Amino acid sequence: MSSKKTTDASILATLLLIFLICAVFLAASLEINRKATNACFGTLDDVTAQVAADLRASVSGDREQLEVIADLLAQHDTMDSDIVRRHLSSFQQRGTISSVGLLLPDGRLILGSGLEAEADSTLDYADELQRAPYISGAITVADGSDRAFYCQAVPVRRGGETLGILYGFVNLSDLARELTVTAFDGNVQIYVADGETGDSLIDTWHDTLGNIFDSELMSCKTKRGYDFLQMKQDFVQGRSGRIAFRSNTAGEYFYSSYMPVGVSRWMVQLTVPEGAVFANVIYIRHILYGVALFEALAFAAYLLGVISRVRRDTAQKSQRLAQSMYMYSVQQTLFDAYKSPELFTAALQKVADMLTADRAFFVAMEGEAIHECFFFPTKAQDESDALVPHLASAKEHLSSGRSLLLYPEDIAASMEESECAGLMHRGIGSLMLSPVLNSDGALAGILGCANMKRRYADCILLECVSRNFLMALSNRRFYDQIEQASTTDALTGQRNRNCYERYLEQRPSPAPACCLYIDANGLHELNNTLGHAAGDAMLTCIGSALTALFPPEGCYRIGGDEFVVLCPDCGEDTLRLCIAQLRQRVEEAGYRISVGEAWLKDCAGVQEMIVSAEKRMYEAKHQYYREAQGSERRVRGSRPAI
Repeated sequence: MSSKKTTDASILATLLLIFLICAVFLAASLEINRKATNACFGTLDDVTAQVAADLRASVSGDREQLEVIADLLAQHDTMDSDIVRRHLSSFQQRGTISSVGLLLPDGRLILGSGLEAEADSTLDYADELQRAPYISGAITVADGSDRAFYCQAVPVRRGGETLGILYGFVNLSDLARELTVTAFDGNVQIYVADGETGDSLIDTWHDTLGNIFDSELMSCKTKRGYDFLQMKQDFVQGRSGRIAFRSNTAGEYFYSSYMPVGVSRWMVQLTVPEGAVFANVIYIRHILYGVALFEALAFAAYLLGVISRVRRDTAQKSQRLAQSMYMYSVQQTLFDAYKSPELFTAALQKVADMLTADRAFFVAMEGEAIHECFFFPTKAQDESDALVPHLASAKEHLSSGRSLLLYPEDIAASMEESECAGLMHRGIGSLMLSPVLNSDGALAGILGCANMKRRYADCILLECVSRNFLMALSNRRFYDQIEQASTTDALTGQRNRNCYERYLEQRPSPAPACCLYIDANGLHELNNTLGHAAGDAMLTCIGSALTALFPPEGCYRIGGDEFVVLCPDCGEDTLRLCIAQLRQRVEEAGYRISVGEAWLKDCAGVQEMIVSAEKRMYEAKHQYYREAQGSERRVRGSRPAI
């Protein structure tokens, strides 16, 4: 009896132990599912926020480009169709903008390149004037291609007058390709929709754009605690939220996070299938079942597996974090490179550090020619005579968009013996080259590094920052164009009044030794009698003579017929000889000028020197007109020599 009771107690204890083990495994499975779900939504929230930020940045960048174009268009006296179309065509492929157009008050819509058809505008100018600036929803182009765009509209204003409405059209397919998500191994669908209407702008899962409030989607089964009606209300009111639902098409549950983009009424939604969310959980669950079957051995294997996976995941996360920080650091460094070219070298240093290379370089190209080179360290510039020719020979491979990774054995096999010896002589034993392609797919530059301490299987670390260098290079060239236009007189090519006043505000050191104040005698009479083209010829002649006789950086056209020359170091005899030669050149062309000079040593400062030179110029000008007689006064110095 006692033995039976002991056996029953053992059986009961065994059953209880089995029950407890099952309960523990069930509780563990549920807890793992809960944590995986929370982690999934946490990651989705972060990635959704990042996609929303990327969209805002893209839209903001496009808006800035349109405002620049609008300002440039506003500078023209006329909105002639050919002139406008030529300017619009020259501003294509800025940011994600694929085409631009200008709606004029008379209802004409002038389009740049990038769209298949140019039809008469059906836009009402008065309505558009009331709406602008604005951002549209999805627009389908009826040209047989089913391309979808959204557009931004900004007014073109000069003074208080609106000259037209400028539109920037962005291909939504191109915009979708800009949005990349690496979370969940990239197994994420991205949707962008109008929160008020539900109309889709971006849908990376379906071939065509639909409506997020589609009845078929709204009828899908949701998990407990989630509701499509609540999601619809959140979209309409611009609130963030989450939802988990079963797709009738895919036959599995999907987890989704959504939030407002901060642009118009746009909402962005990211969705990931449950299989991707619980891929790790299934693996762990199998390990737990193994523990139940194989007891201590399986438990030990589970522990080893978990430790190995944790270490691997930690290493991968650290690597991804380091890569993300590296990409962000390069991007931030290049942010102001358009006005500080030395930042290209600083960014190359970060590339070299990440790739454990002892040098890095960026070669900018224009067409087939190499235009500019940046090196880190800067002393590597001395080795460009060996490196750049090899880059030229690699252009054919790089032009196809493929990167090039060369180690010593590859260099020996792919290069001529003399080229190989040249690289080896300069200590270059390995090369990693990544093409930098512009929006047309043409080779705009080459990003590379040499002598990596680690052996890489691919060029992903170089490729992931190549576009940052392209954007920095494009911004720099655009900035140089604007800077040139803001400081140079378009007629004479000399520095303009803006540049002159900026120079004086900076209190130049050392101060100029002397100043010439020059006035073109008879310019107004020449304009009135022979036309402004003749007056322009007169000003061009004077400007050319000044540039030939004085340092160009000190020559300014500060008014319609007034020039100023600031000489940093010039003797009196030399100056008077130059003035005499200036008068001779101008008079040989049939013109006259009045010149006033002043020296810093005779004045209290630069401003007083300029005022003194201006005063003497007016004295000379009055003397000139006193000496002029009758009609000679009107035409002397007004008729160029033939």
